[in-house]
Amino acid sequence: MVQKFRQQINEWTEERLRSAFGRLTPDKRVAVIVVMLVLFGSLALYMTVSSLCNFGREENRPLPIERIELLELQPEQPKERLNPQKEFEYETDE
Repeated sequence: MVQKFRQQINEWTEERLRSAFGRLTPDKRVAVIVVMLVLFGSLALYMTVSSLCNFGREENRPLPIERIELLELQPEQPKERLNPQKEFEYETDE
């Protein structure tokens, strides 16, 4: 269902773009592509530079740094062997 809806949106968008840019001459198409490339490229560059400039500002709250605390370990318990042979002593009534 979602895939069918997505396909319809893609077809509608493609139809609109072809009707809008199909009337342009090849030179005008190249000009539109170059203008869009410069516009989106400058926008991406601006966002990158502005985020790098605002990285260390005081306006942004710095992340709190917490010290690592030592864990309280339990006393080491004896390890059992893989095949322990436990001998049980039974009381006998004699």
